[in-house]
Parts: sequence; C-alpha cells; structure tokens
Amino acid sequence: MKSPLMNWLGLVFCAVLLMAPAGRAIAEADGSDQAWLWVVPGANAGGRHLELAVDWEETGAGGAEMRFTCVLQSDFSFLRAQVYLNVVDALGAPVVSGALPLDIDAGSNTCQITLDAAALPVGEYRGTITVGHTLLLDTPSQAFILRKVSADRMLSDLEQYEEQASELNRSLGAMEAAGSAQPYLRLKTNILTDVLRMARGDAAGEAWESLSNRLRYAKDRIDAVRAGIVFGTTQPEQSPAIPPVNPGEIGVSRGGFTSGGRPLFLLGGALPARDPEMLAQLRRYQFNAATLVLGAGDVREGAGPGTLQPFFESAVDHNIAVAVQLAPHDIPPGLLEQHPELRRGGQTNLAEPAARAYWEGYVRAAGPMLSGRPMLFGVSLSDDAYFQFDGEDVKTGFLDFLRANYSDRLTLNRSWRAHLASLDDITPWSTNPYDTYQQHRPYQFDWQTYHQALGHSYFRWSRDLVASALPGTPLMATLPDSVFAAGETRHGVNRERLSELLDYSGCSARSVRANEVFALDYPRESAYYTLLKSFQAERPVFNLRLELDAGANTTGELAYRYVHSALWEGAMSGLGGATVPMDSLVFQDPYMVEALATASLDLNRLAPIVHAFQTAPADVGILFSYASKVFDDGDPHLRSALNAYEGTSFGGYKVRFISEDQCEAGILDALKILVIPDTPALGEAAFREISEYVEAGGTVARTGAPIPYNERGYSRGDLIRNTGNTVLVRGLNLPTEYLHAMDAATVLGVLPQIPRPITRQGYPVEGLKSRYVEIDGEGYLYLLNLRKEPAYCTLATQVDRGRDLVGGRDVTFPTMIEPLVPMLIRLTPEHLAVTVTASAG
Repeated sequence: MKSPLMNWLGLVFCAVLLMAPAGRAIAEADGSDQAWLWVVPGANAGGRHLELAVDWEETGAGGAEMRFTCVLQSDFSFLRAQVYLNVVDALGAPVVSGALPLDIDAGSNTCQITLDAAALPVGEYRGTITVGHTLLLDTPSQAFILRKVSADRMLSDLEQYEEQASELNRSLGAMEAAGSAQPYLRLKTNILTDVLRMARGDAAGEAWESLSNRLRYAKDRIDAVRAGIVFGTTQPEQSPAIPPVNPGEIGVSRGGFTSGGRPLFLLGGALPARDPEMLAQLRRYQFNAATLVLGAGDVREGAGPGTLQPFFESAVDHNIAVAVQLAPHDIPPGLLEQHPELRRGGQTNLAEPAARAYWEGYVRAAGPMLSGRPMLFGVSLSDDAYFQFDGEDVKTGFLDFLRANYSDRLTLNRSWRAHLASLDDITPWSTNPYDTYQQHRPYQFDWQTYHQALGHSYFRWSRDLVASALPGTPLMATLPDSVFAAGETRHGVNRERLSELLDYSGCSARSVRANEVFALDYPRESAYYTLLKSFQAERPVFNLRLELDAGANTTGELAYRYVHSALWEGAMSGLGGATVPMDSLVFQDPYMVEALATASLDLNRLAPIVHAFQTAPADVGILFSYASKVFDDGDPHLRSALNAYEGTSFGGYKVRFISEDQCEAGILDALKILVIPDTPALGEAAFREISEYVEAGGTVARTGAPIPYNERGYSRGDLIRNTGNTVLVRGLNLPTEYLHAMDAATVLGVLPQIPRPITRQGYPVEGLKSRYVEIDGEGYLYLLNLRKEPAYCTLATQVDRGRDLVGGRDVTFPTMIEPLVPMLIRLTPEHLAVTVTASAG
C-alpha cells in the first residue's frame, strides 16, 4: 500500500540531466518555527545495461515537498519496468514506499517523483530509488539521506549541547588535575568546543544546513566523551599521557624523527597564512608540526629578519615544529612579464637563467628571516620542480657527454639510427619532423640521463646556496607523487640520486577515496612512500602537503575511517610525518580533523612499535628500473611495478623496491625473494648481478617476459634463466597474479611462516594488508582491511588472539575485519614462533 505522504507526478522526457549539489534547501517564509528539507546523496549503483542518475529540488515551502528527477540511460528497451522509492526512519521502519510503472526506451528516459513531506516529523531518513525489471541482471539504484530540520529545534539543541560540553570540560579538567591525562577525550572535547562555537556563528547568520551538520557531530561526540569518562577503563591504552616531546629539539635516528631519544611522528597542518590562531588550533588538537610556505611576497623588498619573529614566537609558545617550504617557482609578476620564458606548460622552468638569478636573491633575503629559529626543523628547496634545460651551453655540454660515451660519429649514428653529418646537427627539444632519431630509444636514454644530471647539478647548487644561508638546517625537496606516471623522467630529476644530497626525503601526495577496487587510494600513495624509503632508509620521509580527498559527499564515520586509515597506512609504508593543508576540507569537517588528530595521537603513543615496523628488514624486493622508466616513457614497467607492489603487499611480508644502483651494490643477497615485473630494459651491471643472484640459487618471482634490452635500448643476446627457484607470475600481470606468486613462495618454504591473515581455505586475503614484527620477544601484527566490505580471516599460525593497541580491544581469530579500521595487535605469546626481529627505538 502506498503511503498517503506520497503523490506521483506524470511521466516526462528530457535529454540532459546534471546532479544537484548536496544540501540545497528552502525556508518557510512565515511562522516562527522555520522548517527545511534537503537531500544528501549516497552510493549510486549502476547496471550492465541501465544507468540511473537522480536530481532533486525542493518544490514546497517549509520543508513540505521534495521532487526527484530520475534519468535512466538504457542500452535496450524494457517494457513495464518499475521505479521504486523507499524511505525509512532512523530505526529502519518504512515511512514512504511506492512504485511508478514506466516503459523504458533505448536511450535517455526521464521520470519525476514528488514526495509530500509536510507530515514527516523533524528527523533524518534514509531512502533509495531503484529500477526493477524481470530482464535486468542487476538493480540500478541511488541511495540518499533525507533530512528535515526546524530552526526552533536546532537552537534549543545548540543551547543544550553547549551546557553539556561545559560540563564535560569540567569533568575532564578534574580528571587531568588528578593525574589522569585522557588525551583522546581531551581531543574530542576540544574539537567539540570549536564546533559549537562555529555552530553559534551559524545560528547568528541563519546558516541552517551548516548548523544542522555541526549539531549532529556535537551530539555524537558528547555521547562518546561521556561514555569515555564513565567507561574509559575498558580502553586503558588510551588513558595515560603520551610521552612529552620537544619539537624544538628534533633529531633523526635509523631513518625516523626523534625527540629526547624517543621516536616521533611529526603531524599537523600546512598553513595558508602566518596566522597564530592556526598554530593555537594545532596545539588544541595536540598536533606537533606545521608547514609554512615562504612565497615571493614574503621576501619582497623591505621584509627584514624580524618579519617572521611573531610567527616563530607563537610556534614556541604552542610547541609546534615548523618546516618551511621555499618557493623558487613563485615568480613575481613583474619578473614574469620580463621573462615569459619562465613559464613552460603552466609550470615554472627552474632551468632558466632568470630563475636561477631570482632564486639567489630570494635566498639572500630569506636566510636572515629563518636563521636561528628554534622551532625550524627543516627547509624544502623546491616544490614540484620542473626542468627544461635548453640553449647553446646545454647543447655544448650534451655533445661533450656524447663524445665521452661514443667513440665516433658513426657509432653514434648506428646507435641512434640517425644520419647525422656532424654532431653539431643535434638539437635538443627539436620539433623538426626530420629529426626522427629523437623518437628512438637510445637517443632518449642519452638525452634524459644527461638532462636529469643537469637537474641534479641544479639541486646541488641550490642546496649549497641555502646551506650557506642556513648552516645546520636539515634540507629536503618536495617532489610530487608522480613517480609512477609515464614520462616523468623528461622534466624531472633522478629521485634516488637526489636523495643522496639531502637530509630528508621530502614529498607531496594526494590521496583520493574514489577508488574502483579499494576503500582507500591504494596502492599508489603507499608505494610512493615505500619507494622513497627504499632509496634512502636512513632519511625520514616527510610529506609537506598531504591532500586527503574523501569526496564532497563523504562525511561522518566513513570520512573518519578514510583519514585515520590513510595516516596509519602511510606510516606503515615509511612515512615519518605529514602536514595537511589547513584550508582543505579535512580541517573544515570535524570528523576528518578528529581522525587526523587521532592518528597523530595513535602514532606518537605507539611510536617505538611503529618505528620498529619501519626499520625491520624487508623480505621481498621489487625491481624498480631507471632504464625501464625511461624506456618508452615507462610503459609497461611502471604499471607492472605498481601491480607487483599491490599484489605482494597482501602476502603479509615487508616489501621494498630495489633499484639498479642497489643491485650493483650487492643488496640482493639480503632478500628472500626478488620480484621482477615487466622490465623491458635494464643496465648491464644490474642485469649481471641479477643473473648471478639467480644462478647462485636466489628465488625470483617474475613474468615470463625476458629483459630484452639494455639501458640504451640495444637488444641483448643473453637472458636470466629460469631455475627451480623461479616462481612464474602467470596470467594478465595483474596484482592477483603477484599475490599468487607470494603464496607459492611461502609453500616452497622460501618465505618464513609468520602470523598473517588467510582464508578458510588457507589462501592470503586480497585487500587485507598485514605486517608482522617481533620486538623484545613480543609479536605484533598490523592489520588493515582496504576492501569496501568486511573480510573474514584467520591466522596462518597457531596464534589466535591478541590485544589491539589502536582501538583498545581484545581480538580473537578467526574474525571479521571491518573496512578501514587499522589494528596493531600485540599477539598472545602462546606458540608464537620467532621469525622476524626488530628493536624498538
């Protein structure tokens, strides 16, 4: 039976539909108690032959009516289909249901449904619009949340929540005075206080939707803090004070940050301005780090050494460590008008002489502003450096490079498949269609190798310039997370060689939740941190600009889990610290900023254990070839290396990348298994080391493809032989095949038997990330379900229980692991075999 609240409109047709933004609302013009109605979109499920898109708008005053416009894009005709609308209340009881008969034609179809919500009580409802037909193999649907609110109710709730928050603050203050720190409850209460203050501003400005969102958060957290005060003893891990740190005395030990000899994770915000209130906010939320960009406007004429004095004094007052991002790319408009060549493809070309001259003046001005600052723990030389070296000096240097590598012009012509009458005919960056040799692999290897060497020289010069202005200050360079992108070597720099020049491995990264397979942006960001740590294990990895994009319509618990898991997974992949832009959605959404701050508390509370995971030796090495990264712009090597990382990371063992230089240095003997993804080109020295490793009995997991070319693209006659210790990666070279190869290596006894998640049938669980390490005789297991649904697992050893130190709860296997809930489990020692060792600290 249809609800009396529902009225159906007639069927109409149109060609185009755009999704409406979330939260459009309309207010009742008359009456003291205004009401509003709005929709927040949820998940959209498409079909194989039918797609559904839904728009909505309020068509009545006072939260009385909502119109849904449904557009169905179909490959076929479906006669006598049904469009269903179902709405339930918070307890799941149906309040609205109905069905609209509809004949669907091939192409675009539109229908409208109007919901009469005048009689709906104020509250939150969940609804779905679905399309059904007997011939459809699946059910296209659009989920949504329907909210009806009133001004009087919200204002009353606001006053009530403010009183309750004050009471909670008093209770926490009494507990802290008695010696019970309760850092997690303090964090929640501080965020709650700020949210209620902003909610009061919303009420004054009649920003009713924003007020409604903040009140929902306030209600959740008041209940959570009250429960924590009453039942806090059930999570004793979260009650004691986290050991104090002094961000003004930061050191480095075994590749991680330290303070007072204890491992430290530097987490906080990237500041959009020199605002002391932002530093105060970071301290209220118990962060310990901030990043400040020093742009061209900050070092303009007249800006003296005292310009940053108030900012750094505030950093001292709030105990916030500061990293400064220098900005050679931020060219003043006047200089850009004089030298338009400084812009290439929307980026500042640091190779231009005018850029170098500007940079020298910039450093001379910035040095006195930063010198002697007690909270300054690092300076970044560049942000997303872009190089395009050109000109006669570059050409002359390139010709000298060629003469050193080729005996004569004829040898060069044979190598490049060119017909050069003279070396002077070579023109870097030529667009002449007759210079076909520039498209050939040997030329690209020679030119890109030389060009990256020029970028390396720039950074060496830049490092020396800044080091002379700021002696003793640790230096880094912020490089983007494009290391697995095709063609990056054309305008970038060799990251492995650069890491040898600097004190920290600086980076930036953007994590987007919209992933087709996983609930987290995986594996790109984790692989990036792992690669940086693989290049230089003794350098901390610090992300100066971590952008976390949960999606415009993602909030609440899902947004919390996404941010919390992203930080934990980053740390387990080698990240030592990060700052998130404070003008991003993360710091605007209370669930997300709470998740970020909670991760900071977690990681610093458990820092010695997490650091032991970071410093434990790797069992699995994945070949990362510079020659194959240049070869055909990295296709297929980069994609295959990323697939190999994803697949092997679910095997339960620590994974790292192995570069060609590291192969030559003899690092292969420390591995239990070497994974060779599709690698069309490899330098002769690295090829020889791998071949000798295989012949000596080393275990290799590899595709059936050979390594047919050397670094310059010449065909080679020999190959790496398959032996009894070779595990072939069969299939489509997808992550699943690499996971199967890991499982095969475990069965063969190459990899040790450790506590790792497996299915009922004994197979590893794809999408369930795990790591195991032993510290001072106790075993610890890291678990994170990256899938979008819960995963069943048990452990591959006799251990079947432990204590999750993140969530403060006991865990017994087998169990269901919820998505995006990181766990660091101290395993119960019965029958625990010692297989991987590390020491804390």
